[in-house]
Amino acid sequence: MSAPILEAMPETFPAGTDVTYSKTLSDYAPADGWALKLYLAGASTVAATTATNSSGAWLVSLLAATTAAAIAGVYQWAEVATKGTQVVPVASGTVMITPNIMTATAGTMQAWCEKTLALVEASIAGNTTDDVQGYTIQGRSLSRYSLIEKVRLRSLLKSELASLRRGGKFSTTVNFMFTGTGLAP
Repeated sequence: MSAPILEAMPETFPAGTDVTYSKTLSDYAPADGWALKLYLAGASTVAATTATNSSGAWLVSLLAATTAAAIAGVYQWAEVATKGTQVVPVASGTVMITPNIMTATAGTMQAWCEKTLALVEASIAGNTTDDVQGYTIQGRSLSRYSLIEKVRLRSLLKSELASLRRGGKFSTTVNFMFTGTGLAP
């Protein structure tokens, strides 16, 4: 079974997967001698892809082998129509390429806030006193986060991680219902 044919470039897709979409460009139709290429550039550059003619529409296919090496991040994409010496940008936008879970190693799919939370908690556990706030010796200085600053950062990171686990929602849904008018007789 092949990848589903989408109607446009998706907003996001994982590296190492096939992405195929169809595009109709009446002003730049294959029957009129036009060619269409898709370019992707961001954290890395993905090889340009030449669209194919599919019953008068363009079929743009990014193969898994092409996207496998893409480094996760936000990419700029551009579709460019060409005919002879004419070069016409026809569409552009951004797409988020997420990490390739099939080649992920331990920790690569872990959120930054989760990694940092572990470090902050280890720091709190190893240093529960405000022993050094800062000092200078021969022009070199050292200062450390106070315990209060670490606890505040820990709280912030826990909130961010909880939000990620809820799919980016601020909080869980609470349903309630009012009965009666609430007015005293």
